[in-house]
Amino acid sequence: MNNPTQERIMSELNRTEFAELVQHFRPLFARIAEGASARETERTLLHEPIRWLKAARFGTLRIPKEEGGFGVSLPQLFALLTELAEADSNLPQALRAHFAFIEDRLNQPASEDRRRWFRRFVDGELVGSGWSEIGAVKLGEVNTQVSPDEGGMADQR
Repeated sequence: MNNPTQERIMSELNRTEFAELVQHFRPLFARIAEGASARETERTLLHEPIRWLKAARFGTLRIPKEEGGFGVSLPQLFALLTELAEADSNLPQALRAHFAFIEDRLNQPASEDRRRWFRRFVDGELVGSGWSEIGAVKLGEVNTQVSPDEGGMADQR
């Protein structure tokens, strides 16, 4: 790989760093697992475990270290998502759009827009599943623009 940006995106934590990160999240996964059956049986939404994951910065796993994230590789992300799924299988599904959105940002050229998104995630925000671009949009492009109007917000395609 000759592209330094792509090398950074594809880099991964070394074994020791990753083992420490896994140990960081395991107590949280255990806490999540304690209530998983009750949440499933009682059809309780995942608000509380999502708050715990946000507080632990789980949503920043793929964001590069120099941008404030953990900088894990995709295989490392999948390993952590698998452990999270063992605790509560609904949570990786709930976070699927967030991590897909981050991958889209990672595949964009470095820009202020990309840094702005990364800062929002480092500050604890997550993306829900209500995002997409329609039509013939290339990977990394965003064509939809939303602007305020008299009724609130309007799509300006």
